[in-house]
Amino acid sequence: DEGKADPSNTWAKYMDRLFLSCQFVIRSGGYPIHGALSADSSIMRRFMNGIFFAQGSHVAWHGGSWGEYVDMSRFATRYSQYLFDPRIHPWWGYPDIQVTGWVQWEDRNPACKTAITEEAVIKSPRPVFFPEKFLFHRDVSKTEVDTILHLFNDPGKPYVDYMEMTAPPVQENLAVSLKIPKGMKPKQAMCLSPDAWPMETPLTVSPAEKGWIAVTVPRLAAWDVVVVNWQKE
Repeated sequence: DEGKADPSNTWAKYMDRLFLSCQFVIRSGGYPIHGALSADSSIMRRFMNGIFFAQGSHVAWHGGSWGEYVDMSRFATRYSQYLFDPRIHPWWGYPDIQVTGWVQWEDRNPACKTAITEEAVIKSPRPVFFPEKFLFHRDVSKTEVDTILHLFNDPGKPYVDYMEMTAPPVQENLAVSLKIPKGMKPKQAMCLSPDAWPMETPLTVSPAEKGWIAVTVPRLAAWDVVVVNWQKE
């Protein structure tokens, strides 16, 4: 799909394939690796490297200069437990993956997915990018669980364009509400981002409606990760 922009190559299709291909490899006991990111746009390269990391993929750098990726490499190394831990799983459960052709996968039970608003509600000045594909839970121990929500600033175009992409406007003060896992209480929350220094910002947890908590993400340039650590009551 690389090369001239093709409006039929929508981000919706792309994200379905990326999500299922990564889950296919991870559930088979491997580590997905995506490469050949030879997009002309440095913003596009950064954006795609981020969404690959968020799906548990180990990225092979291509295109641009090494300096583009130092902060992302540092970020992925420092916070690898929220990207590559085998105990991370999609919030709605694992897809039932069926191989339908060469580099093609389908979920046999797509109708089983529940709405993301039953687990997370995001109120932001402009859209975030397919949050339902970037919400995960991590089994830390028998008494602790992490909720991991990757927030990507929507690139604006509904289709993949490797040639031209401008940085989306920075968003501020995104309100995120998360459902409290049964029998758990929040221990701590933080926002992680390769776009900021320091890369880790503590978040204040506030009560929301019954059974929910709320946090405010101060700034979203390209990619933030909201992590809430829960412990048994």
